[in-house]
Amino acid sequence: MTKLNLLPDDELSALIDSARSITSMGKCCPISCGINRAEIVPPCGAVSDASRVASFAVHKGEEPPVSGERGAGNVFFSGCALGCVFCQNYPFSALNNGKDYSVSALADKIKYLAEKKKVHNINFTTADHYLLETLKALSIIKNKISIPLSFNCSGYFSNESLSITHKVADIFLFDLKYSDKVMARKYSRVPDYVERSFEASDFFINNPVNWIENEGLLESGLIFRHLVLPSGLDNTKGVIDRLVELKGKGVDFRFSLMCQYFPAYKAIDGNFPELENKTSEDEYDEAVEYMNESGIDGWIQEYDLDGNC
Repeated sequence: MTKLNLLPDDELSALIDSARSITSMGKCCPISCGINRAEIVPPCGAVSDASRVASFAVHKGEEPPVSGERGAGNVFFSGCALGCVFCQNYPFSALNNGKDYSVSALADKIKYLAEKKKVHNINFTTADHYLLETLKALSIIKNKISIPLSFNCSGYFSNESLSITHKVADIFLFDLKYSDKVMARKYSRVPDYVERSFEASDFFINNPVNWIENEGLLESGLIFRHLVLPSGLDNTKGVIDRLVELKGKGVDFRFSLMCQYFPAYKAIDGNFPELENKTSEDEYDEAVEYMNESGIDGWIQEYDLDGNC
């Protein structure tokens, strides 16, 4: 049974009310824009009375216990609170391309992925600004799906949003992009990413997500993710140091150290020369060595003979 299946109807209704409150006040993320999206489109691009979704897809590229053999059912929402200059999904995240779905249509699509595509889980990607619509859709199909719900997020959470999400999320795929405040401001255009993401990761000290696997498939768990940027080894090492702290405080998690960076979007417009190359194999190998020395469990990636991750 998933968290959603076990959640009493009145508690789910209360979560929807809480999500409605932070949505109407423009407090879905730490930016706290204060914009009522029914009147003005906020910086994240969220539309009113609908969800803009870039794609519904079976995805087999997540971590092994998440993707399994049949894949994760990705719901890739358009828009994002961050402004990452190197975003590889910029047509959806930055340019906000996608199709608008009503709550009932969103529910139908989720149910289709679960029932027809037989995915192992539903993987909500960048759902922070559509938390209200997601919860309302889940309330429609609460007793019709029984696979884990995964929330794939940037790590830039408000306390209110994370507390609500935790009530229904069986799995977190949680980015920790930066330990370097200067890099966070320069590359993701938010001044407080490090403070807010570290604060959000602290949430799991007192609100654990227990690691449960069944026949190699993840039913419950917390995965921290980090993409190694070119010339960003100190930033990566700082993230790993942070994870060592969390491990020492009893947080149960796994770590995914990723190397698939390639220059895209504004990283190729000449203003960020340090981002115009892929992360080198030597840089990534040094990051892997640091991870191994830290004693953190998780996954690494490999380069092919042509030097591609």
